[in-house]
Amino acid sequence: MQEDELKNLIAHCKDRGGLNLSDIARWLETHIPTVKEWANGREPRRFRRADVLAKMKKLKEVVDSKPNGETIPTNVKMYNRSRYITELKHATFRISRASAAK
Repeated sequence: MQEDELKNLIAHCKDRGGLNLSDIARWLETHIPTVKEWANGREPRRFRRADVLAKMKKLKEVVDSKPNGETIPTNVKMYNRSRYITELKHATFRISRASAAK
């Protein structure tokens, strides 16, 4: 992993995509404090690096594909953001709801 690559991906998704650390944590299926550490430059453990980086690159693709970087539409209420991010992730990775529930 390039130095600060993960940090830069997180910053890009926050700035261009309008995502917050909670949204990114939901996408990565991890805790907000963990994402906060990564956003501050700490690297994930070696066994997680490849997975985290792959998921963040996919999120960057999603952010870059949206007009004006609007990853979450403005009509999605704050209390529905986590559900929207989960649905977006499932659609992006083509995960069926049945397999996600297992």
